[in-house]
Amino acid sequence: MKEDCDFLIRNKTIQETERANYEDLKARLLQRIQSNFFDWIFKSEDYASIPAANLSQFLGSPISGSLIDEMKRNIFEALTLDELVNPEKIYIQDVPIDRETIILLVSLKVENETHEFNLGMSVMYNTRQNITSAKIEKISEDPWV
Repeated sequence: MKEDCDFLIRNKTIQETERANYEDLKARLLQRIQSNFFDWIFKSEDYASIPAANLSQFLGSPISGSLIDEMKRNIFEALTLDELVNPEKIYIQDVPIDRETIILLVSLKVENETHEFNLGMSVMYNTRQNITSAKIEKISEDPWV
């Protein structure tokens, strides 16, 4: 199965994912945020090559300005590497909680052939426990920026 699947089975019928509230895009965004570089290494090029935010590399590091910049860069690259998200339409805001925990608010403008919408995602990472939690927060007309 490839990463860019665009069909879902819903109520015993096949639907295009764009008609099912962009479930494919949401799943791909979350997968990339929660993945590490070696999670999706396959021997054959017939399988998907999936970019990853690789936040686990920050295990044990205290939250600092330079660490936050690196985390933002990793997330940005994971979401834009193969043009999943337009690099000019992504904004990442950091909310450090303490020396070990940070929340990154990712605001995206996503387009298809017919319209553009805003997607908000929160990413929480704890450097001590090496836990990444990400969820889609909202899809609305107003971005978080």
